[in-house]
Amino acid sequence: GDHIHRAKSASALSELVFLSLGSNMNPKQNLNLALKAIAARYPLQGLSHAYLTSPVGYSKQPAFWNMAAAISTDENPEKIRAWLVALEKKAGRTKNPKTFGPRTLDVDLIAWKDLVENSKSFQLPHPDIASKAFVLFPFLEVAPQWVSPDSGKAIIELAAEFKDKDQTIQ
Repeated sequence: GDHIHRAKSASALSELVFLSLGSNMNPKQNLNLALKAIAARYPLQGLSHAYLTSPVGYSKQPAFWNMAAAISTDENPEKIRAWLVALEKKAGRTKNPKTFGPRTLDVDLIAWKDLVENSKSFQLPHPDIASKAFVLFPFLEVAPQWVSPDSGKAIIELAAEFKDKDQTIQ
């Protein structure tokens, strides 16, 4: 994928928080904006390359750039998510009637240390880790030793089991 920024590799995985970032509208500008804001707020512990990925769910749009980041923080998941929503709005994201439509910026909390959470508002680890190439493979790059605290599966196993040939990533 396109190289934007690379930080030191992730360590002490059970103490890290992981984010998935994506954009297909001015992606270089919006991902840079997001990374600067994230790094200003949280110590950045790892960062993947930017991957060019095919859109999922609605194909009549430009390809996405996707990345994963590892940060260290004790801030609770709800507070992090609220801040991420504000960051998306700062990048010009508006509610799109198409769930999987084009977006300036999408930043999701995908894992918070080794917390397993299944509430009405969100799930941790994020269910898209195993089913979406744009989440799984950048995350694999940042944290190749990560093990899902709910399923007990290593991320490398999830990658080996990934079978959706319609999702392309480069």
